[in-house]
Amino acid sequence: KRTTVYDFRTIYTKDTTLREVTPGEVNSQTVTIDGDDDIMHAVTDYANDIANPTLSGDETLNEAREYSAYAARRDVHPSLVFSHKLTRLAFHVTSGNSSDDALEVKVTGITVKSQNTGTLYIAGGENEGKFIPTGELTDLTIKNFTTITPAPEATTAGEIMVFPVTGAEQFIEITLALEATGHEVQPMTVKLTPKMVSETNTEFAAGKKYNVTFTVYGLEKIKVTAKLTE
Repeated sequence: KRTTVYDFRTIYTKDTTLREVTPGEVNSQTVTIDGDDDIMHAVTDYANDIANPTLSGDETLNEAREYSAYAARRDVHPSLVFSHKLTRLAFHVTSGNSSDDALEVKVTGITVKSQNTGTLYIAGGENEGKFIPTGELTDLTIKNFTTITPAPEATTAGEIMVFPVTGAEQFIEITLALEATGHEVQPMTVKLTPKMVSETNTEFAAGKKYNVTFTVYGLEKIKVTAKLTE
C-alpha cells in the first residue's frame, strides 16, 4: 500500500520466495542465473487499466482510488506487464567442408561465460525494475546437450540465457567442446561482439533473442611431396 494508493509489483524467477515487505522501502532479491531459466519483473499498466471504467453519473476515478475496492467495482483491475531481464542466445551448428577427405569434427558441448548472480530490484528506489549483476563470471552450459555432427543444413544446438551486454567493444565469451575420432581437438573459444549482429549494433539487449551459428570445418590431411632439383 502506498499511502492511500494501492499498487503492485511482482517478479518471475526459479527461486522466488514469498516474504513480507515494508512499504516505502527498497525491496530486492538476489537471483541465481543458471542459463536455463528466465527472469522477469512486472509493473502495473495503470493508464491502460483505467481506460474504460464503468462509471455512473458524476463518478470519477482519481489517484486516491487507484486499484481500490471502489475501482474494482467499476471494472478497473490491475494488469501486470512483464519485462525480461536476460538475453537469450540460440545456437546452431553447420558444416563448412566440401571435401570428402575431411575428418569429421563433432560438437560435444557449448559453454557461455556470464555472471551467475544478480540483484533484482522489485519495488522502491531509483533501481526499481533493474537486474544488476553481482556474481563472478561462471560457465553456463546448455542443459541435456546432445553431441552434434555438423551437416550442411544447420542443426539447432539449444539456448542459454545470460546477462545483457552493453557497449560496442564488450563481448560474450563462448566455448565449443570438440572431438574427432583418433585426434585430440582443442576447444574453440570465440568472443561474440554486438557488431557481429550489425555494424551499428552496440548491445545484446535484455528481452531479445539472438541466433548464433557456428560453421565447423573438419580436419583436412596435410599432403607433403618432395622433388629433387638437379
